[in-house]
Amino acid sequence: MQKKHLTLPFYCVNSQVLWKGEAAVENAVQMDQKSIELGLDTIFTASVDDVAQLNAATKRLWIGIVFEGQSSEKLEELREAGAAVLIFDEMKQLDQAIAILQAAKKIGYLILVRTEAPFELPEEVLAYLDILKWKFDSKQSADAVFKEQCNEQKRLVARLKKEYPQLAIIYGANTISSNRVLNSLMMGLDGVGEVSCNESTQQKRQEMLNVVNDYKKVQTFLNA
Repeated sequence: MQKKHLTLPFYCVNSQVLWKGEAAVENAVQMDQKSIELGLDTIFTASVDDVAQLNAATKRLWIGIVFEGQSSEKLEELREAGAAVLIFDEMKQLDQAIAILQAAKKIGYLILVRTEAPFELPEEVLAYLDILKWKFDSKQSADAVFKEQCNEQKRLVARLKKEYPQLAIIYGANTISSNRVLNSLMMGLDGVGEVSCNESTQQKRQEMLNVVNDYKKVQTFLNA
């Protein structure tokens, strides 16, 4: 498939559990239209069974799939059908992980890892990654982390991105709010991704896309 380039900042919808079939298409089309309107990229995590129809129904969305032990042949088939982002939950078995990452990169996927410890991932893994979704421990208060540890977190984010310039880092939010989106972007992250997809996030999603877009416009003006 034709190689695309993910523009920053971006949003990531975690939807594969909540929506299947026509419901997935309906919500993907809504996100696609909003993404086109704002000129933002959005990753839409989908069930593997829905990849082809989502790809046919949308123009700007990046379709993500979760790695669940698929063979290289199956991953290539899904890539041809329209999947663009391959998503992993942590990277626990390093030797096996490297082989999978190598195969996925060769096929043409962007690689996204969801992790609660982005600064502890080994170099062997980081070299293959395009996106880190940084999930805070659910027992932690993300707002407290931002408020009390902001300078230290900004330093760690800046160091990681300097060492791996291909890497985009996004915050994985359990609870979506405009304050959390802005705090994430101001800390040097490249966007926001949902950890869970539910009625609450669905109601607020377009509002959060507008917040990301407003931040993008301000940064564009400041850098002009």
